[in-house]
Amino acid sequence: MGTIQVDMVGRSGRGRVAMRMAERNARRAELGLLGALALAGPVAAETTLAVEDVAQRLQATENEAKIQRGGGGSGNWVAAELREPEPAEWTNTIGMEFVRIEAGRFEMGSRKGEAGRYEDEGPVNEVRIGQGFWLGKYEVTQGEWEAVMGSNPSRFWECGERCPVENVSWHEVQEFLGKLNGRGRGSAYRLPSEAEWEYAARAGTTGMRYGELGEVAWHGGNSDGRTHPVGQKQANGWGLHDMLGNVYEWVEDRYGGYPSGAVTDPRGSGTGSYRVARGGSWIGYLRYVRSAYRNSHRPGNRYSYLGFRLVRTESP
Repeated sequence: MGTIQVDMVGRSGRGRVAMRMAERNARRAELGLLGALALAGPVAAETTLAVEDVAQRLQATENEAKIQRGGGGSGNWVAAELREPEPAEWTNTIGMEFVRIEAGRFEMGSRKGEAGRYEDEGPVNEVRIGQGFWLGKYEVTQGEWEAVMGSNPSRFWECGERCPVENVSWHEVQEFLGKLNGRGRGSAYRLPSEAEWEYAARAGTTGMRYGELGEVAWHGGNSDGRTHPVGQKQANGWGLHDMLGNVYEWVEDRYGGYPSGAVTDPRGSGTGSYRVARGGSWIGYLRYVRSAYRNSHRPGNRYSYLGFRLVRTESP
């Protein structure tokens, strides 16, 4: 198995593949073979296309290189094996499922003229998510909460262990995280930032929602006045369920105004006591069940329409 050079970036140990010698040598070999085939004339056309395909596959394989275990910090160079891409989903020991969300850019907020828009959803600005992350495929369920905390605070406890936990404050979510992280089994968990949440909810879309309202969300018009088991509605394009509706979801950020201009990995206001919740809920008006809608509450408040989902930040 060949090795290439990888530039270590950040605490997670994930990095960008630096093509350097591996790319140069591969390109020389490719160009040399293509040149030889060109001298053979038109009869080599199909073979030339095959070689180009091989070169593209080589490029893709090099881009999927994974860093081997070992030392190194930001700016260090380490050897890496060529490995298969990471799986798109991962499940922890208590059954919480996570979906891989890759780094990227999106327009955060809503434009003037969007139906139901509030002024705090703007100005629209370009946000760069600098590192990929794992996000809960579903809202945290009552069963998962009870497995960690030993009790179930939900108003709709009769809905069952696959229904989202609700009636939990932001502070209580921090207690849940402390206990979950205290298990020390190779993963660390946290709430998503507001930008991470909207980036994942949109899944590349730019409209009010990532699908038809009734197909993707439990809301005030179809919920029958209660929560429902997670995953019953259609997922968004990245495989995440209930990003809209069912229960609002706490995020990490304090509530505040959006910055103007392009930003990378924004983390909300540095002051203020209210925390943001996103996504709308089973009791929400339709204007609340939109990708850009922002809600906020005191971190000690509990409501039967307010839950959360988690980010996983470490590799298994």
